[in-house]
Amino acid sequence: MKNHKMKDIVIKIFTVLVLGIIIWNSIAYLSDMFMGQEYNSLSHFIIALITTVLTVTLIQVVLKTDKTSWTQLGQSTFKTNIFSFFLGFSLWTIPASIGLFICLMLGWVEIEIHTDLYSLMGSILILFITVFFIEALPEELEMHFVTNNFQDCSFS
Repeated sequence: MKNHKMKDIVIKIFTVLVLGIIIWNSIAYLSDMFMGQEYNSLSHFIIALITTVLTVTLIQVVLKTDKTSWTQLGQSTFKTNIFSFFLGFSLWTIPASIGLFICLMLGWVEIEIHTDLYSLMGSILILFITVFFIEALPEELEMHFVTNNFQDCSFS
C-alpha cells in the first residue's frame, strides 16, 4: 500500500514537471512568434497571462484528480498570502538594489532615462505585474506542488 501511494505521488510530480516544461517551451515559442526580436509590453503581458492560466489550470486539474485542495499546497488566507508576497518581494528587492548600486558604482552599468517620470513609473509597474504573472506565480505554484507532494511520501 505504501509503495502504491509513493508511486502515485512520483507519477503526479513527474506529470506536473513534464507538463510544466511543455508549457514553458510553448510559451517560448509563442513569445518568439508574436514578439520576435522586438519587445512589446502588451504582447509580453498577454504571454504572461497565458503562462499563469496554463499553470494554474495544470495544478487545478492535478488537484482535482487527486481530490486535494489548494490549502494542502500551502495556500492560506488572502491576508497571509498578501503578507508573504510582500515579504518575498522585499527579500528580492533588497539584494537586487544592492547589486544594482554596486554595478553603478563600479561603472559596470549605466542608466539613462529617455522619458518622463509618469511614463517610466507606468512602465515599471506593468513590468512588475508581467514578471509576477510570467515567472513568480507559475514557478511558486509548481514548486509548492512538488515540495508538498515530496513531503507526503517518505523514502525510507
